[in-house]
Amino acid sequence: MKKLLEELEMKIAFQEAVIEKLQDGLLEQDKQVLALTREVEVIRAQMKNLVGAIGGIEDETTPEPPPPHY
Repeated sequence: MKKLLEELEMKIAFQEAVIEKLQDGLLEQDKQVLALTREVEVIRAQMKNLVGAIGGIEDETTPEPPPPHY
């Protein structure tokens, strides 16, 4: 019985260590996702500014004119 209890304690300790490593990895990934999201927002703003500065460039919200044979 004592040996079984020791084995269970070892398994629990191992699982706790694995859970802690997984949590650390998840927190790191969350930081990376937030940083990448901010970068995408900055790039989108820069693209809008460029499109506005260049002018005349159609984006996906601009309706396409009818073909010439209409």
